[in-house]
Amino acid sequence: MAAPTNFLQWNPSQINQESDAEYLSETQRTGGAVTGIFPSELANKMFYQVTTFVAALATALVNKGYEMQDVDLSALITAMANILTKADFGTSAGTVCQGNDARLGVEIATGSKVWFWQATAPTGWTIDTSAADAVLAVKGGLSSYGVDGGLQAGTWSQTNHTHTGLSHSHTTGNHVLTIAEMPAHTHTYGGAISGPWTYQGGPGIYPATLNTGSTGGNKAHNHGATSTIATDTTGASATANTWRPLAQVGIICTKN
Repeated sequence: MAAPTNFLQWNPSQINQESDAEYLSETQRTGGAVTGIFPSELANKMFYQVTTFVAALATALVNKGYEMQDVDLSALITAMANILTKADFGTSAGTVCQGNDARLGVEIATGSKVWFWQATAPTGWTIDTSAADAVLAVKGGLSSYGVDGGLQAGTWSQTNHTHTGLSHSHTTGNHVLTIAEMPAHTHTYGGAISGPWTYQGGPGIYPATLNTGSTGGNKAHNHGATSTIATDTTGASATANTWRPLAQVGIICTKN
């Protein structure tokens, strides 16, 4: 199996090469090579610098999953095209991936707090253990979340409360009983009936009790005209602080 990259350093031990000070003042470096001797110390320094940079760049791309070999120029160009520059971003408005975003190149300041949907803090962050058992909310007015950002407000517990009904009354309507709805009954009257009269062959005094025929009165009636109920209130009750909404649980972390 071939090595991830075959771009290697020249003279990695820096043997027999100019120092930085000598290379800085080297006339052939500043003026170009001349006819005649090209000192090995100068050559080693130049080749060392060039190959060190190339090897470092190739290795960095290998670490990101790209193959860096000098056997195929087209493949090498394709791999190196993954290095993004300002020219790749353009000037039109777009997303972070398109490059035109003020957040590019701006590092999050130390001490900033961010919510992450995961269980552990990312590298360079620490979980804020003081922010626990609460939902996320946006700062509001005095009647809502009227606190500064970064503070907690509200409660899981509901206070005691009652439900009050309005004053009202119940009134029945009149109903006239029909004869069929009335129970069968008679009206009785009686006493000694005197006078000259004939009954089965002769006059006399006959004690009698007589009944009228049955009938109904056809009169209207109701069952208690009006009943009024004053304002009524239920008993006070509250919800325990054990309820929680269905949630995607994350963590709040502070930038180190």
